[in-house]
Amino acid sequence: MEVKAFDLTGYKMTNEIFLRNYFRGLREKEPNIGLDEAILRFEKSDEKSLKEFARKLGRTAEGYRESYGKYF
Repeated sequence: MEVKAFDLTGYKMTNEIFLRNYFRGLREKEPNIGLDEAILRFEKSDEKSLKEFARKLGRTAEGYRESYGKYF
């Protein structure tokens, strides 16, 4: 019997649903919230800007926007 790699399909779907629900709920509570602020809240960051938050982690703000924007 061949051993197959772990199927991440269910995990990915669950993660996507969680992210969509998180951002939807945040926008319902605060309709005027922007993507950058929503990302900072999701990441539980005290930083004032997404750019600064991303820089401290060796990433870019644009990378975060690309990753989370589709769920926002």
